[in-house]
Amino acid sequence: MQRVEIQKNDDKWKKGQKRRADILNAAMNILAHDGYGELTMRRIAKDTGISLGHLQYHFPNKKSIIHKLLKEYLDQAMQKIQERSSCKENSPEDQLETALNVSFAEQHSKEACQIIYELWALSTRDREAAEALKSFYEQYCTIVAGFLQHMNPSLCKETVQKRSALIVAMLEGLSLYHLWENSTLPSMTDLEGEFKQVVKSFMLSS
Repeated sequence: MQRVEIQKNDDKWKKGQKRRADILNAAMNILAHDGYGELTMRRIAKDTGISLGHLQYHFPNKKSIIHKLLKEYLDQAMQKIQERSSCKENSPEDQLETALNVSFAEQHSKEACQIIYELWALSTRDREAAEALKSFYEQYCTIVAGFLQHMNPSLCKETVQKRSALIVAMLEGLSLYHLWENSTLPSMTDLEGEFKQVVKSFMLSS
């Protein structure tokens, strides 16, 4: 599970930034292990080791924490995908496989999957959360579209967009299989290998 990173400002660590990062990491841990229902201001303050008033100084309410947490989590997830799949020395096929492997690695983390499930549920009742997820998946589709365009330049823009959206949807849907242990379904290793082959065939077909 990724953690909220502390950002530097003029080469100096700021105490306030560290405290906010600690708060967000505590909230993320609660969300991953106990779910949204247990995510209260008092619980976050307790797990961070600060008073409720101190917490409210940084974040006035739970909604403000959730929105910041969502933005930080999705921004870092997108940055990880972009950084690890953008090596210009690699072919588009290799870049695509790297991007898929990054996503698979996240899906092997139960905590990371739980956070995504909670964020999906939250987006059904919170407009700002829904917009953040929409922006994330639009960026994700754009990255996949870039791979697809390089691998199969004969495809028109509309087809590229449709296939990219389908690939991202299938990839995210694959994370649901981590909910079921000891099932009769194929292993995740087998599914991931087959998924790569399906995606490559899908991308190269006319």
